[in-house]
Amino acid sequence: PMIDEIKDASKAAELLSWVDRFAMEVVPKIPSLRAQVVHNDLNSDNVVVDPHETDRVVGIIDFGDMVRTPVIFDAAVAAAYQLTEADDPMAAACDFLTGFHGRRALLAEEVDVLFTTIVARTVMRIAITEWRAVRFPENRAYILRNTPQAWLQFHRLAEIPHSRAADMLARALSF
Repeated sequence: PMIDEIKDASKAAELLSWVDRFAMEVVPKIPSLRAQVVHNDLNSDNVVVDPHETDRVVGIIDFGDMVRTPVIFDAAVAAAYQLTEADDPMAAACDFLTGFHGRRALLAEEVDVLFTTIVARTVMRIAITEWRAVRFPENRAYILRNTPQAWLQFHRLAEIPHSRAADMLARALSF
């Protein structure tokens, strides 16, 4: 229903194609994936760093999105916020996932759904902000401030063949 708020039919169709892909590739596997309570919104606004050592994380805030769900979804959400406009849009995400994997080892079946889940999170970012902008027009500019970047990230991810993304993730995670 949130995607219905996107008035450009071709853009809505692009997003829906990934919703369908997630439904086919990931949803059937959810019952077999490891689950636990996760933060579910690990982005740069929710990470506190040491002001003297800015690459040292000292805290995480905003626990309003916590949920019991597959562990891989937490990794995918955080990885989606690492996507960049660099030549390799997945490089920073792979760096993050390498660190995540070092602390909470991911299983092969989790890595298998990781790329589609990262793209799905990007789809969610777009759909949620577009939906909220319609409902709260007085805050439209603020709500949509990051949406152009999310669209760019989505398009760059959608261009990556699944096999290439799987290879990139497998290399980053030593699979």
